[in-house]
Amino acid sequence: MYSFVKTSVKKTSAIVLMDVVWAAYLFISNWVVDYLDSAFVAGMLLRGAAFVFLTVFLLCKKEFRELFKQGKITWILLLIGVLGFTTDLFANIGFKYGNLSTGAVLLKTDIIMTNVITVVIFKHKLHAKEWIGSLIMLGGVILVLGVGSKNFSFNWYDLFFIASAISVTIDAFIIKHAKNVYHVKSDMIAYYNNMVVLVLFTLASFISGDFKLLGVVKLNYVFYILFVVGGLAQTCIYIFYYYNLDRMQVWQVKLALLVIPVISLILGVLVDGEKVTWLQGLGIGIMLIGAVIVVVHVKLKKHEKVIKQTEMGLSEIPNEGEIKHIDELENKQENEDLGGENESNN
Repeated sequence: MYSFVKTSVKKTSAIVLMDVVWAAYLFISNWVVDYLDSAFVAGMLLRGAAFVFLTVFLLCKKEFRELFKQGKITWILLLIGVLGFTTDLFANIGFKYGNLSTGAVLLKTDIIMTNVITVVIFKHKLHAKEWIGSLIMLGGVILVLGVGSKNFSFNWYDLFFIASAISVTIDAFIIKHAKNVYHVKSDMIAYYNNMVVLVLFTLASFISGDFKLLGVVKLNYVFYILFVVGGLAQTCIYIFYYYNLDRMQVWQVKLALLVIPVISLILGVLVDGEKVTWLQGLGIGIMLIGAVIVVVHVKLKKHEKVIKQTEMGLSEIPNEGEIKHIDELENKQENEDLGGENESNN
């Protein structure tokens, strides 16, 4: 019983920390973008700070030399970085020309895209309750974002939001593929990802001429503090996001990320004194209902697998070793699915 509770607390904590640091990064990133009036320069600075933290992190773990031993997998790591950049780039273009409320909703459609890819490409069947729970949570997110029918409109430039959602979805599956099939360490993926995004944001800053803003804008101590905290938050995103991708399916991680708007709303209340409307409160309640539907169903499925694999009694609770065994079986099945896809493509 103790080992089961300990494992559950550890996994839940990893999900909560992932959402919290991601919400904190978005909050700081938006502030830095508004302050500098350039998404390119803001991205360059924040990724630059993360680059320093990641370098120190790898040096402390004595893994820095492994960066130069990735071989052919390096191309996959570079692709992950390019997709990470296009995710931000397309979203920024959409917000520059499009509607803020429309973009906020369209960017969250990545959960639907992830579910479809999971079913169509990887042949992993999602139960009706998992679909229903996902859609209920998405509906709750829309209310939390404060989007109504009057706020929502669609124009051709809103396609950039959809392109951003597609990019981040594909990126997640490629990361999962690199970890499961090629056994690439999360630290290597994180470093290459951040490095590529940093280089591309720097190039974009010079090409657009925004780099000159650093000599014009007055930077105070508050900016430097947020700059460092933002870089640390981005580093923690890599750590917790990849950790969760290790032990969960992509659609489950995407589902967990839907909680970020709620955390962002709480940060807005605490930092900016924003008020929560009754619709946003209703949205939070709806999200919790959707989350309960999915979590309970997933837990029951895992318990059934434990019973089937270990021939346990219905009254027994799986221990940490048995849960790990289930996760290994799921990863093995995903590897077989990915291998089958590669053979069919060849």
